[in-house]
Amino acid sequence: MDDGPSNYHIYNNLCLNGGIKLREGFQRICENNIMVNNSFHPHVWYKNSQDVFRNNIVFTEYKPIRVPTPWGKQCDLNVWHNPGMKDTSPAVQLQKQSALDAGSIIADAMFINQAGGDYRVKEDSPAIKLGFKNFAMDKFGVQTPKLKSIAKTPVLPAKWTKPQVVMGASAIYWQGASVKELSGEEFSAFGVSKEQGGIHLVTVPAKSFAALAGFQKGDLVQTINEKATKTTTQLLQLTNEAKGQPLEIQYVRGQKSRKMVMTNYVYVESEGTRSEFKRIPLLGSSPKLAIEAITTAPETSNQPVAVLYDGKIDQNYGPVFQNGTKNGTYIIDLGRMKPIKEIRTFSFDMNGSRGSQKFTVFGVTDKNAKPVPIAMVNVNAREGDKYVASKIVTAGRKKLGSYRWLHWVVEPVTRLNENTAFQEFQIR
Repeated sequence: MDDGPSNYHIYNNLCLNGGIKLREGFQRICENNIMVNNSFHPHVWYKNSQDVFRNNIVFTEYKPIRVPTPWGKQCDLNVWHNPGMKDTSPAVQLQKQSALDAGSIIADAMFINQAGGDYRVKEDSPAIKLGFKNFAMDKFGVQTPKLKSIAKTPVLPAKWTKPQVVMGASAIYWQGASVKELSGEEFSAFGVSKEQGGIHLVTVPAKSFAALAGFQKGDLVQTINEKATKTTTQLLQLTNEAKGQPLEIQYVRGQKSRKMVMTNYVYVESEGTRSEFKRIPLLGSSPKLAIEAITTAPETSNQPVAVLYDGKIDQNYGPVFQNGTKNGTYIIDLGRMKPIKEIRTFSFDMNGSRGSQKFTVFGVTDKNAKPVPIAMVNVNAREGDKYVASKIVTAGRKKLGSYRWLHWVVEPVTRLNENTAFQEFQIR
């Protein structure tokens, strides 16, 4: 439902080729629907919409665009279908999205015959317990014999055979904000064309560099220094290429174009070399902060983790994660809260393939605190480079923040899913 429809009751729908979209409007009740291989799409709602979304079955997390939380009057008692799941669990991700859904769950909806198109649920289905009511599978669509004779038979979607609940999926961060590229109907929701595009700031935590610059959740960054940011790669590259110089940013808020100049931001420098580093050398003992200990999750192989803070760069694997390990984490303990101005990372191009660096650094203040994204590093080793170095700093060389722990969350860097041969982590 697009562009302002209000006072609708949307119920007993089986959606085989899409979800249910509600754009801005008031007092819609959306209940007792099944969205096969899809979900609920709330777009650009008003704060006082009084909308209701309850007792529905979705197959994925919600797909919101610029919806203020909490969502409407009620968003609850929904089931996120997770085939083969024996028990039920709270739908935590849905709760995070809507700031409601306290009674919604992740569970196997227990369809009677999904392969045959019968999406009624069994009597002991968790959906029934929450209030979902079965509806006939042959009382909608084309009904008259004359029209049935010429109507096309809908193609049933492929059966959802694997759980769609993704845990620990990698996110993209820019200046402390989580960001994503636009797709599908999101262009329309922001009032921009596909040619214009932009990067959606999904979350903008308080005190992040993005928030301090004046950005808000839901903003859309379109250009940096008059160059388009249609992809997250372009967003990060253009930020790093500025090398601390002011960023002239054009962005969209509330479907209106705006501009700002950002002078305090985080960026990444890098250097590859065959012998010695010139621009990003190893720090001596005086300017660098002491590291108390390093642990990893999961465990690493080859060299012990202590070599990562011995002040040397060797020609070996270092303490490396096994091939295929994603989100492997090096946990650096500084012993106490310390102000941090700079983070340096060194690697060796072992076997001509493990020098590239792809990781996100997070800061942690205490064991119960949520990790704070500081910067994403994506540096490729060039042909002939034996060593690679990266440096995370801020414009004006101001503080990155004060933290007790730093987490290097790494990704494989080769087609064989091999991880980087890290040699040294340094902090000042």
